[in-house]
Amino acid sequence: MNKAPLFISEVIRRGELSGSFRGAVLLADICGFTSRFDRMTGLGAEGAELISREVSSTLSSVVAAGAEYGGFPVSFAGDAVTLVFPGDVEGAGNACRQIQSVKVENTLPVRISVGEGLIVWDVIPLNEWTFYSFQGSAVRQAVIAGSDCAPSSLSLSREEDEPAPIVSRTLPAACFNPPVLFGDKTVNEFRHVISIFLSLENRRGSNCSRDFQELVLEIAGELGGYVSGLEAGMADYHILVVFGAPVSREDDPRRADAFLQQVFARASGRVRAGTASGLAFSGILSTSLLESYTVLGPSVNLAARLHDFAGWNAVCSGPVFSRTSGLGIRHSREISLKGISLPVQALVLSPLQKRITAAEPVPPLIERNELLDELEIKLMKEDAQILLTGVTGIGKTRLAGELCLRMNDIFLISFRCEGVSGGSLDIFSRWLGEWLGLEASEGGLTAFRDKFYCFIDLLDELDDPVANETVDELLRAESVLAAMVGLHWERSLYEGLDPRGRFRNTVSVTAAFIKGHCLLQKTIIVLDDLQWMDPDSGRLMAAVLEELGQSRPPILLLTRPGMSETITELGLTPEEIRLPPLSRAGCRSFLEWSLSREPSGKLLDWFHRRTEGIPFFMEQYAGVLLSSAGPPDENSFPGNIHALLVARLDRLEPELRKAALSASILGRAFDPRILQRIGSDEDLEAILEKGIVERVWERTPDGQFSFIHILLREAAYNLQLHSERRRLHTRVAEEMAAIWACQPEKAQSIAFHMEQADCSEKASLWYIEAGRYAFSRRMITI
Repeated sequence: MNKAPLFISEVIRRGELSGSFRGAVLLADICGFTSRFDRMTGLGAEGAELISREVSSTLSSVVAAGAEYGGFPVSFAGDAVTLVFPGDVEGAGNACRQIQSVKVENTLPVRISVGEGLIVWDVIPLNEWTFYSFQGSAVRQAVIAGSDCAPSSLSLSREEDEPAPIVSRTLPAACFNPPVLFGDKTVNEFRHVISIFLSLENRRGSNCSRDFQELVLEIAGELGGYVSGLEAGMADYHILVVFGAPVSREDDPRRADAFLQQVFARASGRVRAGTASGLAFSGILSTSLLESYTVLGPSVNLAARLHDFAGWNAVCSGPVFSRTSGLGIRHSREISLKGISLPVQALVLSPLQKRITAAEPVPPLIERNELLDELEIKLMKEDAQILLTGVTGIGKTRLAGELCLRMNDIFLISFRCEGVSGGSLDIFSRWLGEWLGLEASEGGLTAFRDKFYCFIDLLDELDDPVANETVDELLRAESVLAAMVGLHWERSLYEGLDPRGRFRNTVSVTAAFIKGHCLLQKTIIVLDDLQWMDPDSGRLMAAVLEELGQSRPPILLLTRPGMSETITELGLTPEEIRLPPLSRAGCRSFLEWSLSREPSGKLLDWFHRRTEGIPFFMEQYAGVLLSSAGPPDENSFPGNIHALLVARLDRLEPELRKAALSASILGRAFDPRILQRIGSDEDLEAILEKGIVERVWERTPDGQFSFIHILLREAAYNLQLHSERRRLHTRVAEEMAAIWACQPEKAQSIAFHMEQADCSEKASLWYIEAGRYAFSRRMITI
């Protein structure tokens, strides 16, 4: 495991840590390995051993041929090996001809290319081990030359650049892999890993700077990632970092996300990255002159292709970071990648976008810390049921959000109930969409399965009977779960069930999904705005909670007072906690934060009387105070909260005000794609970001947006003339029908907008379609 190239051992003995020389590079890449990999995964441990033997045998024959002509191997990159030939290209050419002419048993076909130029090497001492890399024009040109050549063919390329050797006398350690990640024996196996390729922009050349290599190694070491090596691409060099191998971590997506955030924050220049998750071979490739731990498989190749697609200061990712990423989501779309036959659903994440969001002027949480302490203690109990009640604007949702920030080791399942239902299973679809990190119907079946199977793999690693039963149920009813977000395929279990069977299977697979998360980590269910839950969703939720039984996680209910009947129907008996308004002292603290000065007694009395200590009202009144030329006047100041919200909307910039009015037609939560279609604004993304900063709305985890409060949405809606609202409802219904024509679960939303547009006949047709869909899932209450 610690066998490095003889060249590296010799330079270490001389005390040299960096340098360069002229020579040639031979790159040998195994052909058609992806299909063979897929067959081997079905053999389990035996398949992993076969891969190790076949790849090692093939690359050993390449290494042996190269050694005869003065070459030595320096790295394995998945199923490829790179050999260096000091001097000219003649030795590399002779090695190529021998590889082509000699047929060795148990070897696979290879593609060979050669580049000539400068070879730059680095040795980086770390704690208890040493990292080394080779790059330069010769390596890069070998990659470029081999991009289009046929199997067993030779392609030559040459490029000139200037040497820049660095020499140091600080001797590194003789170990060439981090000891903390490798035990006495490393097993060849298949693991579910997260692969990250990343590179630093280098305007003065195409090599990867030593400083950036050291930074990546340091951060990866702190977070338990394995740095596989430095690899050449068509335009630059990128580093492969792996999470999940050689050791497993339950929170790999969080570690990988933290790694990316730190790299972007600390790198001296612009960074780009590509990342994907999936099953990969992890183990030892061994030849007579080089032995190394590596990972290889289609998901690793996908990460490399996503890296090449990404722009600077961006991460192009599969759905692995759909829910956990602290980076901002720019957009999600299908892309075509070289070497991959089908389009790939990719998220584009940006660290710059996150910095803007982090600077939002979020009001402070006042007089709630003791209540947060109480809630945290209560919800740590396995059978906890808490009912948090309060009047509109009192801050129930904000308190739940702050609680989750405190309990950052929990997994939150948040069901958000809306005033206008998008379908009988709307609250379940929204939650599942948030889990995927995008609207599932847009993500496609590939995105769903990638995240779903990653979840299955995590449960399999528990090696627990209950986890095994949960996995069996999830795999059995996978199509039922997918149907919640509009994903279907022919001859699936879901397609063959009658309405009663669909309902029963929806209950069982949802319960299994929740149970699976409970097995992996502490989990809490939150039912937000319970007063808006439609009867069908309530019926399904009651059945799911009953199915969970003793496996039910703690539950936090957020609602206005007076919902005892709904709570009883859910089969719950929660402990009620009323959220009180803020005191006069709390109002003082809020005004001090808002105005950046201590308020006068008269202003404080007026503010406390007008807001009644309700945080949402306080935020709106304080906003008007900041824009007023003088102190409040009882006669001229807006007389109630609705008038105040109208005044606030009128003060917005024209483009943002227009977007807010149009978005209100869609409901409290809205899809930006529909808003784009009914508006004429080309730069909608900038307007949406402005709305976040102005606290008009916020971005939700499933890629949608939501007004910060239902009252603000209602004010924007009622501010428009009836004729204008009717026109916009018509546009919304038409655009929804165009986008969601093949999604019957959206029929209820389309029907609602048709009805609001006074298009009764069209609305009735869509309501009939919605009824058929509800009946198909046995969601019509009889």
